[in-house]
Amino acid sequence: MSSTQLMKNPRGVRKPQLIKRTKSIANQIEMQKQNKIFLWPVYFDTNKTRADGRRVPKKLAVSTPKMEELQVAAKRLGMQPEVVSDAAHPTFPWQRTGLLVVPKKESKGKTLVSIAKELSKLRK
Repeated sequence: MSSTQLMKNPRGVRKPQLIKRTKSIANQIEMQKQNKIFLWPVYFDTNKTRADGRRVPKKLAVSTPKMEELQVAAKRLGMQPEVVSDAAHPTFPWQRTGLLVVPKKESKGKTLVSIAKELSKLRK
Protein backbone atom coordinates (compact mmCIF):
# COMPACT_ATOMS: atom_id res chain seq x y z
CA MET A 1 0.00 0.00 0.00
CA SER A 2 1.30 3.43 -0.91
CA SER A 3 2.15 5.97 1.77
CA THR A 4 0.35 8.67 -0.21
CA GLN A 5 -3.25 8.66 -1.26
CA LEU A 6 -5.19 11.03 -3.49
CA MET A 7 -7.90 12.86 -1.60
CA LYS A 8 -10.63 15.08 -3.07
CA ASN A 9 -11.01 18.48 -1.49
CA PRO A 10 -14.32 20.42 -1.54
CA ARG A 11 -13.49 21.99 -4.92
CA GLY A 12 -13.08 18.57 -6.52
CA VAL A 13 -9.33 18.94 -7.09
CA ARG A 14 -7.31 15.86 -6.29
CA LYS A 15 -4.44 16.55 -3.94
CA PRO A 16 -1.93 14.03 -2.50
CA GLN A 17 -2.10 13.61 1.25
CA LEU A 18 0.44 11.71 3.31
CA ILE A 19 -1.03 8.97 5.48
CA LYS A 20 1.15 8.04 8.44
CA ARG A 21 0.81 4.68 10.09
CA THR A 22 2.59 4.26 13.38
CA LYS A 23 3.08 1.33 15.68
CA SER A 24 1.18 3.02 18.49
CA ILE A 25 -1.97 3.30 16.39
CA ALA A 26 -1.66 -0.35 15.41
CA ASN A 27 -1.18 -1.30 19.08
CA GLN A 28 -4.24 0.72 20.11
CA ILE A 29 -6.35 -1.02 17.48
CA GLU A 30 -5.10 -4.43 18.69
CA MET A 31 -5.96 -3.56 22.31
CA GLN A 32 -9.47 -2.50 21.31
CA LYS A 33 -10.00 -5.78 19.49
CA GLN A 34 -9.09 -7.77 22.60
CA ASN A 35 -12.00 -6.35 24.63
CA LYS A 36 -9.73 -6.02 27.65
CA ILE A 37 -8.83 -3.08 29.85
CA PHE A 38 -5.27 -2.58 31.02
CA LEU A 39 -4.98 -1.03 34.49
CA TRP A 40 -1.78 0.28 36.03
CA PRO A 41 -1.40 1.02 39.77
CA VAL A 42 -0.35 4.58 38.91
CA TYR A 43 -3.95 5.22 37.76
CA PHE A 44 -5.08 5.01 41.41
CA ASP A 45 -2.10 6.63 43.19
CA THR A 46 -2.93 9.78 45.13
CA ASN A 47 0.77 10.74 45.19
CA LYS A 48 0.80 11.11 41.39
CA THR A 49 -0.58 14.01 39.39
CA ARG A 50 -2.79 13.65 36.34
CA ALA A 51 0.28 14.49 34.25
CA ASP A 52 2.16 11.63 35.94
CA GLY A 53 -0.57 9.16 35.01
CA ARG A 54 -3.27 9.24 37.70
CA ARG A 55 -6.64 8.63 36.03
CA VAL A 56 -9.11 8.84 38.95
CA PRO A 57 -10.07 11.87 41.08
CA LYS A 58 -7.85 12.44 44.12
CA LYS A 59 -10.75 11.81 46.50
CA LEU A 60 -11.06 8.26 45.09
CA ALA A 61 -7.31 7.59 44.82
CA VAL A 62 -5.26 5.81 47.49
CA SER A 63 -1.64 6.20 48.52
CA THR A 64 0.71 3.80 46.69
CA PRO A 65 -1.75 1.07 45.68
CA LYS A 66 -0.38 -2.46 45.53
CA MET A 67 -1.12 -4.93 42.77
CA GLU A 68 -2.64 -7.38 45.27
CA GLU A 69 -5.12 -4.71 46.40
CA LEU A 70 -6.13 -3.98 42.81
CA GLN A 71 -6.62 -7.68 42.19
CA VAL A 72 -8.80 -8.09 45.31
CA ALA A 73 -10.88 -5.01 44.39
CA ALA A 74 -11.45 -6.32 40.86
CA LYS A 75 -12.44 -9.77 42.17
CA ARG A 76 -14.92 -8.20 44.60
CA LEU A 77 -16.54 -6.44 41.64
CA GLY A 78 -17.01 -9.76 39.83
CA MET A 79 -14.23 -9.28 37.29
CA GLN A 80 -11.71 -11.95 36.32
CA PRO A 81 -8.42 -10.06 36.72
CA GLU A 82 -5.16 -11.27 35.23
CA VAL A 83 -1.91 -9.97 36.74
CA VAL A 84 1.22 -9.29 34.70
CA SER A 85 3.69 -8.85 37.53
CA ASP A 86 6.82 -7.83 35.60
CA ALA A 87 5.23 -5.07 33.48
CA ALA A 88 6.43 -1.47 33.70
CA HIS A 89 4.30 1.59 32.88
CA PRO A 90 5.68 3.42 29.82
CA THR A 91 6.11 6.64 31.83
CA PHE A 92 8.18 4.84 34.49
CA PRO A 93 10.06 2.03 32.69
CA TRP A 94 12.47 1.56 35.61
CA GLN A 95 9.62 0.67 38.01
CA ARG A 96 8.18 -2.81 37.50
CA THR A 97 4.84 -2.16 39.20
CA GLY A 98 2.83 -4.76 37.33
CA LEU A 99 -0.31 -4.54 35.25
CA LEU A 100 -3.88 -5.70 35.82
CA VAL A 101 -5.90 -6.90 32.82
CA VAL A 102 -9.69 -7.16 33.17
CA PRO A 103 -12.38 -8.03 30.60
CA LYS A 104 -14.14 -5.00 29.17
CA LYS A 105 -17.78 -4.89 30.27
CA GLU A 106 -18.19 -1.10 30.40
CA SER A 107 -16.08 1.93 29.55
CA LYS A 108 -12.57 2.21 30.95
CA GLY A 109 -13.52 5.34 32.91
CA LYS A 110 -16.42 3.62 34.66
CA THR A 111 -14.26 0.60 35.41
CA LEU A 112 -11.54 2.83 36.88
CA VAL A 113 -14.01 4.63 39.16
CA SER A 114 -15.63 1.41 40.39
CA ILE A 115 -12.26 -0.16 41.20
CA ALA A 116 -11.10 3.06 42.89
CA LYS A 117 -14.20 3.06 45.11
CA GLU A 118 -13.59 -0.56 46.03
CA LEU A 119 -9.92 0.21 46.79
CA SER A 120 -11.05 2.97 49.17
CA LYS A 121 -13.33 0.49 50.94
CA LEU A 122 -10.45 -1.99 51.27
CA ARG A 123 -8.23 0.62 52.90
CA LYS A 124 -10.83 1.58 55.53
